[in-house]
Amino acid sequence: MEPKESKDNKSLRMRERKNQYLKDAAAGEIHKTVRRVRERELGLGAELAEAARAAFPDQWKAQVDFVIDRMDMLAGIGRHRRMSFRSVKSYRERLKSVDGHMKRLNMRPGDLVSLTARQVERLFIELIAEGLSAKHLANLNTAVRRLCVWLNKPDLCPPLKYFTDDVSRITTSNYASRPKDWGLDTELAEELIKEVGEICVYTACHLRLAGAFGLRVEEALSAKPEEMIRYGSLHILAGTKGGRSRVVPIETDRQRMVLAEALELADSNPHGLIGPSRRRSMKQAKWHLYNVLKEVGLTKADKGLVAHGLRHGYAQECYKALTGTDTPVRGGLVLEKSQDKRVRKELAFRLGHSRTDIVSAYIGTHKGVSRFKSANIKRLIKVLDKDDVLMELAKRADARGVYVCAGHADGQQVEKRDTVTIGVDADQSKVWAVAREISWRVTDLLGCSLTAVAPLEAIGGNVARLELHGLVPVDPSRAAPTVQNSIDAIKALRKPNDPSGPVAGFQ
Repeated sequence: MEPKESKDNKSLRMRERKNQYLKDAAAGEIHKTVRRVRERELGLGAELAEAARAAFPDQWKAQVDFVIDRMDMLAGIGRHRRMSFRSVKSYRERLKSVDGHMKRLNMRPGDLVSLTARQVERLFIELIAEGLSAKHLANLNTAVRRLCVWLNKPDLCPPLKYFTDDVSRITTSNYASRPKDWGLDTELAEELIKEVGEICVYTACHLRLAGAFGLRVEEALSAKPEEMIRYGSLHILAGTKGGRSRVVPIETDRQRMVLAEALELADSNPHGLIGPSRRRSMKQAKWHLYNVLKEVGLTKADKGLVAHGLRHGYAQECYKALTGTDTPVRGGLVLEKSQDKRVRKELAFRLGHSRTDIVSAYIGTHKGVSRFKSANIKRLIKVLDKDDVLMELAKRADARGVYVCAGHADGQQVEKRDTVTIGVDADQSKVWAVAREISWRVTDLLGCSLTAVAPLEAIGGNVARLELHGLVPVDPSRAAPTVQNSIDAIKALRKPNDPSGPVAGFQ
C-alpha cells in the first residue's frame, strides 16, 4: 500500500500546478481555441450574472438559466456563427450539474459571481479522484472555464491537466478503436432495414440514405431529393452540423437505387420531404425514427447498433474504394503518409467536417488500434491470470494449458453482451466436468454476457489464442530455453568446423 501523501505536500503541488498555469497563460501557451474565446468573450456575462444574483439569490441553477437565456452564445470553433441549440442545451446541463457536484462534496455553490478558484480546484480534483470518465470531465471543465471567461475571471478555471499528475485519468481518445458500423455484410444490413420498412417505409429510406451517402440523422430527415441531386452529386444543404453544406458524389448503383426510392417517396409529399403529407417538426421526426428502431431492436442495448453506425459504414466503404485496403480499425494495411493524408482530407470533406483529424473517429489509426488491443490483452492477463479459483479448477482438470480464444485473444474489447471463449488443453471428460464452474468464474471476473468453455482441440487451430501461463504449473519439458542457452546454441551453429551443423562452413 502506497503511503498517503501529506497535506502540506499536496497543497504545495497544487500551488505549483496553479503557478505553472498562470505562467503558461501569460506566455500565451494555451490552446488557440481557448485563447480565441478569451479574447472574444471576456466579461460578456458579468452584468448578467450580477442581475441573476439580484433576481435569484443563492439559486445556482436559476442563475445559470437567467444568464444562458440572455447570452449571445457563439460557436467556439469554425466560422463566426451562433452556437447550435444542442450545444446551448449541453452547456446549460453541465453548468447546472456543478450545483449537484458541489453540494455532494459539502461545498456551498452560492452565486455565480461568488465562485472562487479554491472551489473550482477542489471540485475537479475530487471528480478526477472519483474516476469519472475523461469525456465527462473534459466537457464539464470546458463549460466551467467558459463561464469564468464570461464572468471576467479567465484564470479561475485552468484546463484539466493542471489539476492532476496522472494524465491517463483525463486523456480522451479521438480515434475509433473498434468498428462502429453495421458490419461488412451489406446484405445483413439490408435485411435489418427491410424489417424497419415493414413498420415504416420512410424510416427505412432515411436509413438507406444515411448508409449510402454518410448522412447524419437530421440530414436524412431534412432531405429533399429533388432539390439535392445536381450534376451527378448530392448537395446536402439542410440539417447539417453548424450549417456547413457539402457535396457527396453519386458513384455506385446502390446510391442510384436509394435515390430512386427517395424520389418516389418524396413525390407524394407537398414539401418534397421523404415522409407523410402531414409535416412534422424535427423533434417529432426524430422521435418517430428512434421509436421505430427501438421496436425492431436496432438499439445499442439490444443489438449494439445505432443509426449513426451507417455513417461510419459509409466512411469505411469510401476509404476502401479510395485506397484498395480496409481501414485501420478493420486491420487494413499501412499506407504511405502522403496517401493517407490525402484520403483523410477527402473523407473529411464528404462527411462534412472542417478538421481532417476527426476522420480518425470513423476509421481509426494504426497506432491507436494497436495501443487499444495491447491494453485489452493486458487487462485479460491481469484479471484472469493467477486467479486462485481458476488455478484450482485448472488443477482439477489436469490442464496442460488454459487459453483465451478468438477475437478477444487478438485484443478485442470485452463488452457486456459478448461471449468469451476459453479453451482448456486437457482430456475432454475432465474439461466438461469443470466447464460450468470455469464459465461462471470468467463471466463474473470479466463482466461479459457468457463464457463458452471447451477442450482446446475442439476449438480449432486457426483461431487466435492467448495463453494464461499463471493458471497451470510450469512443465519443464515445455519451458523456454534461457537467454544464455539460446546464445550458446546460436554460437554452436556458427562454428565453421562442425560438419553436422545446418550452417557448416559459414564464415
